[in-house]
Amino acid sequence: MSDIVIIGTGGSSKVISEILDKDYKHFEPKTITFVTYENVTELLDNSSESIFILAIGASKNVEYRKNIFKIFKERKLNLLSVVSSNSIISNSASMGDGCIVMPGTIVNANVTLGDNVFLNTGVIVEHDCVIGESTFLATGCTLAGNVTIGDNTFIGAGSTIIGDVVIGDNVTIGAGSLVIRDVESDRLVYGVPTHKEII
Repeated sequence: MSDIVIIGTGGSSKVISEILDKDYKHFEPKTITFVTYENVTELLDNSSESIFILAIGASKNVEYRKNIFKIFKERKLNLLSVVSSNSIISNSASMGDGCIVMPGTIVNANVTLGDNVFLNTGVIVEHDCVIGESTFLATGCTLAGNVTIGDNTFIGAGSTIIGDVVIGDNVTIGAGSLVIRDVESDRLVYGVPTHKEII
């Protein structure tokens, strides 16, 4: 029996649980436990054989995802990437550890996903994009070709980033934004087209 621990108890964890039931039958029979991220450190000490899934979403939790992922890596714990069978992933795309790819997502040719990347429902990542560690793309985002996004960045729901744009680390892009130029690290941007604020 597989002991699967899903970190997070919100909407993302519900969808991921359904993906496991539908697409990860090789873990049968399995026991799935949901825990809040506040209780993770207590759980980790006695869970070396468990399989963990980091199901934390939303903009305020990017930092939590990053910190918990770091703990997992340091302790060499089993962190599972979850990819919905209702997504399309190019054979030439590469994916790091602990990634989440939700239903309806398209990842095209030569895309690179760093560790702990979360692509929510209906995200489109066009060819030759690079997405850094612990970055979260919310529902319905579109990246045109050759976009580069740094680490620990949050892209709000329905945002579009045109081709060849470079976005730094620790950036927050507001929902529904259109990004037509590069964004420096540690910025909040939003609007159509985006304008910048310092975080």
